[in-house]
Amino acid sequence: MTDFSSQEALSGTFSTESHEPKFQRVFLCHNNDDKRLVRDVAEAIELEYGLPNFLDVYSIPAGAEFMSFLENELNVCNSCAIFLGGNGWGPTHLWEAERAVARFKKDPKFKLIPVMLPSIRGEDIDRLASGSVFRALNYVDFRTIPLEADSMRKLHLALTGLNDEQTTRGGLTPFILRRDARRWLERQGKDKSLLYSGAKLTEAQNLLETAGDLLDVGEVAAFVRAGADRQRQFWRNVLIATMFGAHRRFFMSLTYNGRPFNAADFAKDIEDAALEQVKEHFFERISSIRDPGTGEFPTVQVLGDRLDDIRLSVEGSPSLIEIVKCRMSDEEIRATTFTSSLQLADPTAFLSYAKEDGALAQQIAEALMAKGINVWWDQWEMGAGASLRQRIDEGLGGCTHFIVLITPISITKPWVNHEIDAGLMLRIHGQAAFIPLRSNFPATLLPPLMSGLMSPEISISAFEKSIENLANDIHGLSRRPSVGPRPATAEMPAIGYSKTATAIAKIFVELTKTALFGDPQMDTEEISIAVGASVEDVEDALHELRDLVTVSFDRVLPKTGLYATFDSYFKDWSPDKDALRIAADLINDPSMPHLAEDVASRYGWHARRLNPALAYLLSRQLIVDYQVLANDWLCFRVVKTDSTRRFVRSRS
Repeated sequence: MTDFSSQEALSGTFSTESHEPKFQRVFLCHNNDDKRLVRDVAEAIELEYGLPNFLDVYSIPAGAEFMSFLENELNVCNSCAIFLGGNGWGPTHLWEAERAVARFKKDPKFKLIPVMLPSIRGEDIDRLASGSVFRALNYVDFRTIPLEADSMRKLHLALTGLNDEQTTRGGLTPFILRRDARRWLERQGKDKSLLYSGAKLTEAQNLLETAGDLLDVGEVAAFVRAGADRQRQFWRNVLIATMFGAHRRFFMSLTYNGRPFNAADFAKDIEDAALEQVKEHFFERISSIRDPGTGEFPTVQVLGDRLDDIRLSVEGSPSLIEIVKCRMSDEEIRATTFTSSLQLADPTAFLSYAKEDGALAQQIAEALMAKGINVWWDQWEMGAGASLRQRIDEGLGGCTHFIVLITPISITKPWVNHEIDAGLMLRIHGQAAFIPLRSNFPATLLPPLMSGLMSPEISISAFEKSIENLANDIHGLSRRPSVGPRPATAEMPAIGYSKTATAIAKIFVELTKTALFGDPQMDTEEISIAVGASVEDVEDALHELRDLVTVSFDRVLPKTGLYATFDSYFKDWSPDKDALRIAADLINDPSMPHLAEDVASRYGWHARRLNPALAYLLSRQLIVDYQVLANDWLCFRVVKTDSTRRFVRSRS
C-alpha cells in the first residue's frame, strides 16, 4: 500500500485545486517498449477489479493530436502509475512522468504510484525528480514474471486508496465492453449470445455516455445498438404473444386487410406508417429551409427502411448547406450526407485581366471554353446598359475558379488588384480555387499572398500545351503517365463507396435493360465471382448499398436509385443532369408532354436512360409519384410538384 507520509514529503505544498473526472480512471505512464506487459496489467486490473484506465493504444482516437490528448488526460485522471524497467525512459514516457509529478505536487487528491518492472536501473530512477519518486514512495514490485496476484492487488489498492474490505470486483468496464464488442464483430454479428440485455445493457449505454473517450465508439455503439434492437424485438414478441393469448378468440374472428388478423403483420404496418410519417417530417422540415441571400432551397432525400436507420442526403450550394447545418442537431448532422451543388456543375472560371492584355485574355478564355470550362469574361457578359459592378459580383459569386492574368501591366492596375482581393476572399472561404496565371512575369516577383500558390505560366510559343495543362488542373486531371492494369475491383472510380460496392453497382448498371427494381437479380455467390471478392466482402458492400439494393433470401435486387446514383460513372449520360433538363422543361415549356413514353420520345431516350432520371426526381419529391406495376416506365406520368420550381431555380 502507498506510504502517504512519504507522498506528503515528496509533494511539498498542496493547492486546493483538483481535477475530478466524471468517470474514475488511472493513467498508465510507460515506455512503448514495455507496451505488451503494461497492456496485460491494464486488462488484468480492469477485468479483476473493474478499474478503468487510460492506455494510449485503446484510448486515443485516429486523427487526434497525440500530445494534446495525453496532456488533457493527465489533467483529468484520478491517478497515475509510472512503469519503469530495463528499457529505461522513452521520450514521451519521461514527459508524461514529469507532468504527473508536477500535478502530484499541486493536487492532494491525485495519486502517484511508481511501478518497478524487470531489470530496472538506478540511473533511470534518478532521472525523474532526482530519484525521489521511486525511492521516497512505496512502489509496486512487478519485477517477477509472471505477475503475482498480490502485486496486482497492491497496485489496485494504491490507485484507488481502498483497503481490502472496501475492494469491489466485477461490474461492466470499458475494457470488458470493448472486448465483447470486438468478439461480436469478429463473428460478423451472428453470435447473439454475446449481446447484452436488461441491467447490463443499461450499464453499457451509460458507459457510452460517460466514458466514450475510453471506448472505440464506432464498434461499441454498433454492438450496444444490436443488443437494444434484440431486446426491443423480444419485448415486442412478448407483447404480441400476450395479446394473442389473452384475446385469442377475439382475434380468430377479427380480420385485417380482408384476411384473418395477424398480430405481426399489424405491428409491421404500424411501424411502416410511423416510418413514413417520420421521413415526411424530416423532408418537409429540411426542404423548406431557404438561403435568404439567394432564395435557394436544398434538394433533400430521406433514406432508410427502419426507424433506427434514418439518414438524410442534402444537396445545395456551400452557403445553403451551412444554413441547413445551423438548423439541425449534432445527431442529425452526423446522419446526413451533404453534397455541394458546385460539385454537380461544370467548372466556371472568372478571368481577371488588364485592358492592355485583352487580346491574350480573349485567347485564354476561348481556349478554356473549348476545353469544357465555362469562362466569365467581361467582354461576353456586359450588355448595353448593364451594371458593371453587378455583373462582376454575379461572376465572382458563381465561379469555382478565379483566374487572374498576371503581367507587368496588370499587377499595377487598381481594378485588377480589387478583383484579386475578392478572389483571395473566395479562396479563404473555400468557395473557389485561386490561380495566378503568369505571362512574362517571374514567380519570384509575385506578391506575398500569391507566392505560396501554384502559379502556372502561359507561354505564347507553347500556348496549346499551356492551356492543356491549365485545363487539366481545373478539371482535376493528373499529369502523371498512365499506370498498368489493376485488378477489376481496384479500377473502380472513387465516388464515396468502397471499390467492391462500386464494382457491384457497375455489374447491375451494365446488365439491366430497364433500370427498374429487380432488373436484373443475382445471388451473392454470383456477385462474388463476378467482382473477384469474397462472399464476406460482398455482404459488407451490400450493407453499404442498403439504400440502393434489397437482399431477400440471398438474392440481390437493385432499386431504381442505384442507376440514378451510378449511371453517370459507367454510361454516356448523367441522371442528375437529365433530371434537371426534365424539371426545367416542366417549369418553362407549356408544351412539355406528361406521358413517360412521350417524354422519352421528345429527348430521343429509351426507358433505360429515362428511368434513372425519373428515379432521381422521384426520390427528391420533384415529380408526382405515378408508379404502377407491369410498366416499362418508372412513372407512367411525369408531373411537376411545388418543389420542382425551387429545384430548377437553385440549379440555374
